[in-house]
Amino acid sequence: MERPWGDVDVAELIERARYEASMSRPWSDLRPEERQTRVATGRHALAASGLLDWLDSADERMAVVERRAAAAERQRAELERQLGECAQYARALHASVEPLRQEALSATALLAAETQRADDAERVIRSLHRTERPPD
Repeated sequence: MERPWGDVDVAELIERARYEASMSRPWSDLRPEERQTRVATGRHALAASGLLDWLDSADERMAVVERRAAAAERQRAELERQLGECAQYARALHASVEPLRQEALSATALLAAETQRADDAERVIRSLHRTERPPD
């Protein structure tokens, strides 16, 4: 399994740090065979301790997290696209409703005026009926 830190050998990193710290000498002072032996021993210790299995498990979990993060990003992008479509649709609805709202306001004003005229006409007719009664 590919590790997120690339091709770096964990056993070599640990052995190098341990050697340089305990011997106060650079790793490069060792002969290649000595370095290989130390790294092989370090790998064996990591495997025996279960650390390599734990690292593999961590890598697998990280891969799952990365897949889920990618899926979440795709979902976010899709939701953003849908939100844009909804906003565009809302603007179109507003544009189509506004003339109807203006027409309804005009119709309401016209109805109020016509109702007032009808009420006025009814009052005039009642008043005429009262004044035109024949004498008894």
